[in-house]
Amino acid sequence: MKFNAGTFGDIEINMDIVISALRAIEKAVSEDVPNELRENNLETNNRIGGLRGDWINQNLRQFTVNAGGILHPFTRYGWRGRMIVDRENKISYSIATRANLSQIPRKLRRTPHFLQTVLMKENGDLHGRYEQTTMFDMSQFDQKVYEQDYDCIFYGAIDPNEGYKHCVICYEAAHDEVTSTSLVLLDPNFNTVNEMDLGEYRKPDFSKLTIDDVPENYSTAEHNEATRNLSKLKQTLPKVKEQDQAKES
Repeated sequence: MKFNAGTFGDIEINMDIVISALRAIEKAVSEDVPNELRENNLETNNRIGGLRGDWINQNLRQFTVNAGGILHPFTRYGWRGRMIVDRENKISYSIATRANLSQIPRKLRRTPHFLQTVLMKENGDLHGRYEQTTMFDMSQFDQKVYEQDYDCIFYGAIDPNEGYKHCVICYEAAHDEVTSTSLVLLDPNFNTVNEMDLGEYRKPDFSKLTIDDVPENYSTAEHNEATRNLSKLKQTLPKVKEQDQAKES
């Protein structure tokens, strides 16, 4: 299914790329990680956080590139990350959980988090709808630090002076299920400039829809009775069909 570009404030969004990222997240959370944990049933599973990110990045390679995005690799002190780049609309994307996104500006650091650097360089002219006080003072780093860090992240792959903007595809998950997704545009201080709920673009879980359709007061006896009636109906249908064919002949 082809989705047209959508407008996110003054920014043109290629929804094919965004939806491909949603597919990558959903598959990692609901299929890939649970399957790997079942296949490797260890005593403890402290690796889940990193494992989910690895599978999301793997799925991005499969889905996002086909949607027209570029998967950009970068490293941070041994940690390997991926960002999505839309050259046509001059947008870069990162993926983060809601909890992690809220923690980034609150942590005191000796060097900037990669998202702080990207927001400073690409979204430096933006201002959030509601200014929030954070423990982290973005101005503690000199502009030269941000410039050098940005070069280390993108090593010339994109030029922020071309008007690139950065959006975060934010999600929440619980019990192997993605519970919420949104596209967030932030200013350099992590204040929200614009946010779009992406729930309508997510693939529905038809098994849950079937369960939710059952009334709360639907008893086991009623379920068994309905099953018996359905079985009788299936046995009757062939006889009715034979009678109808006899009449037609």
